Amino acid sequence: ELWAVDKSSECIEACRRRFAADSHVHCCLNDGRSLSMIPDGSIDFVFSFDSFVHPDREIVEAYLRELGTKLKIGGKGFIHHSNFGEYVNSPRERIPALFAKPLIKAKILDWAHHRNPSMTAELFRALCAEHGLHCISQELVNWRGRRLIDCLSLFERSDSAQQTRTKIIRNPGFMREAARIRRTWRNRS
Repeated sequence: ELWAVDKSSECIEACRRRFAADSHVHCCLNDGRSLSMIPDGSIDFVFSFDSFVHPDREIVEAYLRELGTKLKIGGKGFIHHSNFGEYVNSPRERIPALFAKPLIKAKILDWAHHRNPSMTAELFRALCAEHGLHCISQELVNWRGRRLIDCLSLFERSDSAQQTRTKIIRNPGFMREAARIRRTWRNRS
């Protein structure tokens, strides 16, 4: 079974058309925080990329609460989310927009890419733990800039009191790696 869930009716309608012949694919519209349509303990793996970087902490937490019951014991999740909160108190964030905008255009300062300023890798780990999930690893990555404003978190639903320490990787070369992979694949085509 494959569950595709989104709060955008246009997205879900496109998925329904795309997967109309696949009876094992369920495309569900939600309210942007609930997974009530999915049976508890039924999910092996959950994946989200370039979506959880934007919503507020409350929405991220609502989904993690849901995943704490929807994932099977041992079920895994991979979520790409914001780590911009790590930088909200930096001097760079106190530069008035009038001055920051030209510096961003000149590529002297990084752009925030509309990232959620209330989320960090550390907070995501804590929210996971609060809802019966354990972060196995987190890779903090840059997104078209120098600051590590994004995080790729791999987590699992665990009923074990003994959990391994979260492996944390700081990868300021993520965008270079992505560009190299893109070039490699283009050359193969």
